[in-house]
Amino acid sequence: MSSDYFGIGETVHYVIGAMFDTLRGTGRTSDLIELVEPGDCVVFVNHKQARQFNERNWKNGVYIVVSDTLYGIPQETRGLPIKRLILDHVLVEKLYLDAICDVERNIRRTQADYSRSR
Repeated sequence: MSSDYFGIGETVHYVIGAMFDTLRGTGRTSDLIELVEPGDCVVFVNHKQARQFNERNWKNGVYIVVSDTLYGIPQETRGLPIKRLILDHVLVEKLYLDAICDVERNIRRTQADYSRSR
């Protein structure tokens, strides 16, 4: 069941998911490889994404970190002399989808809490 009467959450999920699907195969990983420089740290959502990047990236001195949340990044990068922090597109997509889910959960929780208090 939708978290809101108007179905806004479901619509946002659908539209964002469709947009992400249309961006597949458009060269974002190739663009990222061109963008990185020695001293950069690239954060990937999982080891598979990191491995695929690493197989195609020939530049030395690029740090690779795996974290599926923004909260894990400080721990994973502690002590690295990072020039720039770059988030991979798959991680960015996940973060946006997670944020949408958080809003939906908050709406459901608020509705449930308010309904119980009356």
